[in-house]
Amino acid sequence: MYFLNEDQYKQLEFEFIYDDSQLSFDFQEDDNISIENKLKQIFANSSKAPEIKFVINTYINQNKYIYEKLINSLISNSIDPKNIYLVIGGCEEEKSETNLINYHYVKHNSYDHTGLIEIIDKSITSDYWFVLHDTCSVGPNFYSKLLKKSFSEHNPILEEGWLNMGLFSQKFIEKNKKYILSLRNCDKMQAILSEKMYPRLGKSFYLNSIRNYDLQSTFDVYGDGVERSVVYFSEIDLYKYQTYYHNSDISIKLFESRVIKKDTII
Repeated sequence: MYFLNEDQYKQLEFEFIYDDSQLSFDFQEDDNISIENKLKQIFANSSKAPEIKFVINTYINQNKYIYEKLINSLISNSIDPKNIYLVIGGCEEEKSETNLINYHYVKHNSYDHTGLIEIIDKSITSDYWFVLHDTCSVGPNFYSKLLKKSFSEHNPILEEGWLNMGLFSQKFIEKNKKYILSLRNCDKMQAILSEKMYPRLGKSFYLNSIRNYDLQSTFDVYGDGVERSVVYFSEIDLYKYQTYYHNSDISIKLFESRVIKKDTII
């Protein structure tokens, strides 16, 4: 497994602006001060620092190269590896270990919700959690763009909450843990049907307008013989690689029941 080491972290300097309604960071290129270290310096004697941890949902049979691509791209954004959690569903036994990042092996497979369920089960806390699918990667401006956003209880990627990805505050998770835990071992259709639920469970504001996502080319992204469509969310410099096909059995059932529209991204 290859990861960028600490010496390769991109160095940035930023000016922090805070008021009661917004968390905002302005970044500039600079001199040997990482984002994480600068945060520690600024907030050494303050309770206002927003702690963000990243949780990635994956499955035991997933090709490791897929989630390694995402992990490396997060670390390239100067995100502290100790704040990255990979939750692997469908395992025979449950365990956790740290090897640069945090690995959690769980027996249940709850698709998009595996990570949030593990956060609740293990009482892991953070001010905010950014939930990701394993079939993503982030560009070099992801973290700086994210920190410029206004944080709400829940910040989905898109307006309607598609993909079940985005920022979840600890307050939001605690308030809705009964619902989240009810999704343990959900099937794929239940996971899809749940996508518009989170924005209805608390104060929510999207990170990327649906007008500003770009459905790019389709190709074998990971070299594993599977063609995926590239969906780019420019407002946060995030890529999602889709294997969702409109003629799949599950999509046909959903279209027939008029649960989703044919132009929906899942």
